[in-house]
Amino acid sequence: MSFIRSSLESYLLDVIEGKRKRLHDRVIFFALVGLSLLYELVFKVWFLLYLWDVLKRHRLPVKVISVGNLTVGGTGKTPMVYFVAKTLRDAGKRVVILSHGYKSKGKGGIVVSDGVYVVEDDPEKVGDEALLLARSLKGVPVIVGRDRVRNGIL
Repeated sequence: MSFIRSSLESYLLDVIEGKRKRLHDRVIFFALVGLSLLYELVFKVWFLLYLWDVLKRHRLPVKVISVGNLTVGGTGKTPMVYFVAKTLRDAGKRVVILSHGYKSKGKGGIVVSDGVYVVEDDPEKVGDEALLLARSLKGVPVIVGRDRVRNGIL
């Protein structure tokens, strides 16, 4: 499967960079341009809905650092979370990681680590990334759940 993904990524990069010039390559290129414009439009509307207070913004009573984007996996978010959390922890700050729990099957807020012990170690339930962070960052609680605002209030 990774070979297919790697080949597809390689092909699409060649199309985007103009290294492939056959008719179907050009059709794919313009389809990708169209999809990127649609993606940009959706993002701008989403941003404006927050700006105009149509979508509600939430505030926690503590400082929050959000590491993320609208892109799915493979963009280096987990290593960045590790780096930021470790740096802040080592500087004497209290840190808690609130994760959506990529590929987790658990419902609600699940405490993966209380900062001392790994409380829930089932990667199917909490996701492998949250479990990796919980095992790697002693002194940093890790909580998984889709409602990160609610989990942040806990």
